[in-house]
Amino acid sequence: MKRKICLTICFVFFMTFSISSMVMASTQKVSLNINGVEVKDQEPKIINQTAFVPIRTVSLLPNIKVDWDNKTKTVSVADTTTKETLKLTIGKDIAYKGDSKLTLSNPARIINSSTYVPFRFVGEALNINVEWDAATKTIIYNSDNKLTDAIKGEENKMELAKIDDVALFANKQAGDGMFKEITVRTKDKSKTFPWTNVINPTFYPTVNIADVNTDGEKEIVITLTTGYGTGAHLEEIHVLDKDNLTEIILDVENPLDIIEKKVDSKITKNNGKVNVTIEWDDKKIEKTYNELDAGVWNEYVGFGGVVKYQLKNNQIYALVPGSVATTWYVVIVIIEYGPDLKARNITVKDMDKMNYPDVIED
Repeated sequence: MKRKICLTICFVFFMTFSISSMVMASTQKVSLNINGVEVKDQEPKIINQTAFVPIRTVSLLPNIKVDWDNKTKTVSVADTTTKETLKLTIGKDIAYKGDSKLTLSNPARIINSSTYVPFRFVGEALNINVEWDAATKTIIYNSDNKLTDAIKGEENKMELAKIDDVALFANKQAGDGMFKEITVRTKDKSKTFPWTNVINPTFYPTVNIADVNTDGEKEIVITLTTGYGTGAHLEEIHVLDKDNLTEIILDVENPLDIIEKKVDSKITKNNGKVNVTIEWDDKKIEKTYNELDAGVWNEYVGFGGVVKYQLKNNQIYALVPGSVATTWYVVIVIIEYGPDLKARNITVKDMDKMNYPDVIED
């Protein structure tokens, strides 16, 4: 059976969706500070809300060696102390830390004949402390790996969520209907991330404490709402080490990628009836509707208009409804993540036969 994901984001959704899809580099001046000293002539840039620096900047960091393979267009970054290595290829969203594969949303690129890499991604992959000071537009590197003790420009920030001694803050002057940076603060540490969240208080971020990777230590689990509209709601999730505020998994496996691999569907019409079939793991749901129930029917069950996350019993779940027509959701895919934040189990449920969104059974 041919497999396909039909995105269910219609024109109305685009008109009400709270994220601009425009990809552009910021023209603002960005500074670089290494161990308390401002470094000149490095020309860092903010692209898609991600800090990029030339590879020569990375080579300035203590104990860091950088190599360039012109044939494969690959940057190799090595920590000579820990012996850890990271390889990034121009334009590729896959990087390699040793033999482990990492996914990055903003790949390395060539800008004005210079090679630029995402600084925070490189830093976190190699456990190098890289921070962003939004007030002064400065990228900060500290070789002693100590995070800033106070939130910079705290007078301009507002609290969005809190649990125990963990709180989330954002700048009060949000633009384009979005908070553009989120600061995570604990009792003695703080760190600012280039995350976004809509400014609607109904959809402020949530923060929880749970041992999601079963290492015996509790992590910080943050859920952000990155967009919403008519029949649409998009979330993303981040898991931080509570001690040093680094992401334990840089990218949680995308639920839409999982669905594309695991779920098949088709919608057919016959004598005024519409037959819907969804298949996964040798299981099947079949539903029948009158053709006049909807003006325009999808060719396949559509996923992508709504992506939500739930945390229950120290496990993360993704909830992704599937539609047969615009904003008409009839099934929901439930993805259970394992300790590595990769999909461990996938289930499809009939939305006519259960209570949404509380669909996770104890």
